[in-house]
Parts: sequence; structure tokens; C-alpha cells
Amino acid sequence: MSLSKRNGVYYIDIRSPSGERIRRTTGVSDRKLAQEYHDKVKYELWAIDRLDKPLERTFNEALLLLLNDGKGQKDYATKKRHAKYWRSIFGDKSISSITGEMIDNNLPTHNAKSKEPLAPATINKYRKTILRALSLAYKNNWINSIPYVGKLKEPKIRIRCATNKKRKSY
Repeated sequence: MSLSKRNGVYYIDIRSPSGERIRRTTGVSDRKLAQEYHDKVKYELWAIDRLDKPLERTFNEALLLLLNDGKGQKDYATKKRHAKYWRSIFGDKSISSITGEMIDNNLPTHNAKSKEPLAPATINKYRKTILRALSLAYKNNWINSIPYVGKLKEPKIRIRCATNKKRKSY
């Protein structure tokens, strides 16, 4: 049977027209909703195989590409932090449904912990991270184009402030 129930949640177990076995959770405990999800997945697999329709990829998959690409780089921790932020915004959305306007409207403006406004350079780094993820998706033929997101102006010089704090001597 292609639908089974474990721990109160239904799972699907189907084969694509190419013979690949697909097993995953539906995330629901209602049999009718689980059957609808099963039928939708089965149709999508058929359309991909028979109609040469491209597979719809999620934004989470693009973030995995970004993190795999960034392994071993100096700023990997920053990429992980940015990926976590963008995942909370777009998560399981289809990559092709994300527009430049959506990205622009969801760029962070304030620090989550201290609630202080972010510098334009920091906001541009978040922008750069999501555009890199979409660029990798484009290179893998997951999307047809990369949306445009404008860059914020940054000061031409680095601004530093002198403090009166004493430095610790080691």
C-alpha cells in the first residue's frame, strides 16, 4: 500500500515512472489530506518524466547548496547564520516563486538580540548570501533567472570610534 500510518502520521511510499522509490512523511494525520498529498506527488513525478517538466526545488535545497559550497571557507559561520535567517523567511517555498521584491522586503534591518539597527554593509552581506544561494541554484538549472535585489550604499571609508575602555594585558 502506498499510504501507511506510523505514530499518528501518514507516510507515502511510491515509485516514479523511472523506477525511483520515494518514501517520505506527509506531515498530516488525516487520511484524506495524506491521499491528496500522495496524488499530488505522484502527478508531479509523472509530469517530470512524461512532460519534461522541471522538478520544483525548495529554497531549503538551495541553502544546502550554499552551505556545501562554503565548507572550509573562512566565513562559513556567517553563511550558516545567514542561511538560518533566510530559512526562517522562505523555508519550504519553491525557489522559482521567490522574487527580488520579496527578498528586498525581508532583508533584516535590526539585530535580533540587541534590536539595534544594522549597518548597510551588514544588510548587503545578507543580500549577498541569498543571491549566492540563488546563483548556485541557477547554475544547477533549478531556476531560469536570478532575481535582482538592489545594493545599499555604504560609506567609502571605514568609520572607527575611539573608546576610553582599558585594554586587558595578558
